[in-house]
Amino acid sequence: MTAVILDYNKARRVVENVRGLLRQRGRFKLEIIVADNSCNPANAAILAPLAEHDGVKLLVNSENLHYVRGCNRAAEQAIGAYILIVNPDILWPELDTVQVLLEYLQKHPSVGIVGPKQIEEPSGKVAMTARAFPRLFTQVARRTPLRKLPGVRKLVAYDEMAHLDVNRTQPVDWLQSSCFLVRRDLWDEVGGFDPRYVMFLADPEICWQSWSRGLSVVYHADAVVAADGIRCSSGGLSEFFRKPILRQHLRDSLKYRWRHAWRKSPRRQVV
Repeated sequence: MTAVILDYNKARRVVENVRGLLRQRGRFKLEIIVADNSCNPANAAILAPLAEHDGVKLLVNSENLHYVRGCNRAAEQAIGAYILIVNPDILWPELDTVQVLLEYLQKHPSVGIVGPKQIEEPSGKVAMTARAFPRLFTQVARRTPLRKLPGVRKLVAYDEMAHLDVNRTQPVDWLQSSCFLVRRDLWDEVGGFDPRYVMFLADPEICWQSWSRGLSVVYHADAVVAADGIRCSSGGLSEFFRKPILRQHLRDSLKYRWRHAWRKSPRRQVV
């Protein structure tokens, strides 16, 4: 199994993340690839000692490849039969999380992707990592006062999976790639994250591709990780013209919408 961690100026958190991964127990051999997208010598210097650990490979990119290209470039060097995509801020409060995810894929050959319950720090809330396949109107509406309108409120609640029982393992439309485990053969077949996207929407895309191949996407309630709860795409309409990352989110959303505008959900075709 290969864990891929793409960092952008979160070196100290990555070090803690890797230490937690190295403490994971189970019947697997773990390779860890840390790719630094920061183009920041100070950040790279903090990460440098990680390369001294057996099974840890450090890649320092000479340019910011952004999320999709950065993850794909790192995964090209993976040797594992499973790819564990991990955000830099993820921590491992339980020692068997990786084993629980791996066993689930091994015991369920009809599942292509599985992801854990994610607890936000310091609130202790369960993060909104399982979602309905994106709809552009809902993505825009939930960032504006429109989300308060009765009809729109229901659409937003469904998009955000407000009805999801977070204590039950179950199939979902898609999982955020902040932490999920993918079969290597599926990853290779679809070419990893779709390079048409830059930073966003590559995770619902790969989940769509998994479902379209008859492979479920599953939220696993008994596997637990922690995260800092900071979303780089957070912000409403008032910040759209101030934060370039929100504009990139819209561009990637439009690409996704254009690709899937007339397609029926592959999940509904499978289940």
